[in-house]
Amino acid sequence: MLVTFTVNTKVADALAQVPTKDYVRLNALMSEVADLKEEGMALITAKIIPPGTGDDVAARFVVASLAKYVSQFGKEEDKRMVERGLQNALKAASDKEVQSFYLTQLYFVASSASVNTLSQYLQDDKLCDASVKVLIAIASPSAGQVMLKALEAAQGIPALALAKAVGQLKMEAAAVTLTNKLEASDPNFQRVLLESIAMIGSKTSIGLLTERASKAQYLYEPTGAVNALLTYANRLGEKWNLDLSEKVLEDILNNCKDIKQLQFRSAALALKVKYWGVETLSLLKSEFDHENKAYRAGVMNLAAGLLDISATRQWINKAVEESGEKRAEIVEMLGRKGDPALLQALVLALTDTSSDAVRLAAIEAIANIKDENATKALEGYLLSGQDATATAKALSRRLDAAHLNRLSAALETAPKSAKVEII
Repeated sequence: MLVTFTVNTKVADALAQVPTKDYVRLNALMSEVADLKEEGMALITAKIIPPGTGDDVAARFVVASLAKYVSQFGKEEDKRMVERGLQNALKAASDKEVQSFYLTQLYFVASSASVNTLSQYLQDDKLCDASVKVLIAIASPSAGQVMLKALEAAQGIPALALAKAVGQLKMEAAAVTLTNKLEASDPNFQRVLLESIAMIGSKTSIGLLTERASKAQYLYEPTGAVNALLTYANRLGEKWNLDLSEKVLEDILNNCKDIKQLQFRSAALALKVKYWGVETLSLLKSEFDHENKAYRAGVMNLAAGLLDISATRQWINKAVEESGEKRAEIVEMLGRKGDPALLQALVLALTDTSSDAVRLAAIEAIANIKDENATKALEGYLLSGQDATATAKALSRRLDAAHLNRLSAALETAPKSAKVEII
């Protein structure tokens, strides 16, 4: 005799099988639960209760697993069903924690159809943040509009969450509202407002943001004015408004020269390289003349990313012009490229008798070149007896039996320092 299970029975059966770590079985179970449609969804969400009032672990597990399951490609019909079920459950719930749980699951399935429902929680201190995250995920014009409208009257926690959100969505229409809230805000909220204004990247914001950075004397302070200006320059670059972006970056470079401002100068320099590439070579060479070693290291990191051969040649020439610590820094940077074409210049650096640092940097740089000639160059240098320990260490990453045989054959005539390392 065939037994017809009711939806109630099927829900109870599903709840009895969770939690489970069997992913294959869980997927099959969620397919069965999805087939129960709105009726089954309502029966399961009805079992979710406020913390401390009973055991709803199984019901929460099924709802959370179902939301993730239907978010997979090709399950659009089930996804919309779960979205409607979560909307209904959210409206029916009165406990904030339960509502927050439903909002968290909506993140995986929400569409523009949820915007009106979500808008009801945008002024709630406890639910605003979760609602905003869902609206950001929806990212439709209507989602942006309800957040912008809510921001106009928002205070406290909701205002903070909404200000961040419209910035993340880069809503041009939000720039005026964000600007209007600046004067009556505490420093922490001002920081969020300035960052969001910067992320939007409106041409009209340049005066406000440069004024704020100037007022802060281009130093770190609670509102993060200089960081916002850097974000603005980057956003302008993303929008291909390169003339305005360059103007902002030049302003930062001209005003950030003190040691306390070098982090901002480094960030501005990185943006110049990001959007202008090899055109910044002269600027990088000039910045390398800075007395601060940590700042020069940042310059070298940027230079290492410029793979243009003409840029590499100019750095080789710059290395010849420099001496001591600075020359070693350039040699180390060139070595990161691992380019066999650099071998001759790096071998030349091994002859620098005035600086141990240069020679040691050259050894490491040559070791980074995956080429037989580089290995031979290091073998020859080891047999000279100069910097034998460092050379042997570098070679140990590269040698095979054939190379060891060559060194063994030269052992008898090698200097004592080389013999020790070869043995």
